[in-house]
Amino acid sequence: METENRDYKYFMQDTGNVYLGAKLSYAEILRDEMVNFKYKSIVEHYIFKDTDPETTLESHLYYMTKEQFSYRTYEQLKAKAKVSILEERKTFFGKSKTGYVTKVMPLAEFVDMNLAQKKAKGVVIQELALFLVGVPGSGLTSFLISVAKCLLTKDVRLTAGVGKNLLCLFFRLAYDLIRQLRSELFFLFFLCLHILQFLFVL
Repeated sequence: METENRDYKYFMQDTGNVYLGAKLSYAEILRDEMVNFKYKSIVEHYIFKDTDPETTLESHLYYMTKEQFSYRTYEQLKAKAKVSILEERKTFFGKSKTGYVTKVMPLAEFVDMNLAQKKAKGVVIQELALFLVGVPGSGLTSFLISVAKCLLTKDVRLTAGVGKNLLCLFFRLAYDLIRQLRSELFFLFFLCLHILQFLFVL
């Protein structure tokens, strides 16, 4: 049990997102110098309106309701819960087998599950993921989006033919998806593909 607690007590950050282990209490989060200052401010000014400092993220999310102010706050931060949950799956031979799978669920979807459903599915909350605008690195996303917009505009003017237009449509849809995900790694991947496509269709 102590090993499990250590596994779920962590803070990580990438460009625009923060990830917190579910075993962390809000008091521990505020004491941790590594935790993003912006998130600490949100906790102090908004989460504490209906939540005790000694509450863990796991407990808070498990019993959270949509009427809580903290829920509305997390919704603004595009919160997602990483959970282990029991699900029935088909084996290679077509038999049904129940086992734990790891899922990342939007907070609204997770909160929609009532306590009886969570207990029946043996839900274990592992992590809270948040999108924080202004976290160092998010400026790179804006820059990449601007570059992609220029490329997309040029493609629409210069490409011709059904195949080329379908290819442009694919990258436009990919661009819209990545714009919502706000992930530089995935965005870079698709941007590189788009640049290659742009070079070959000219």
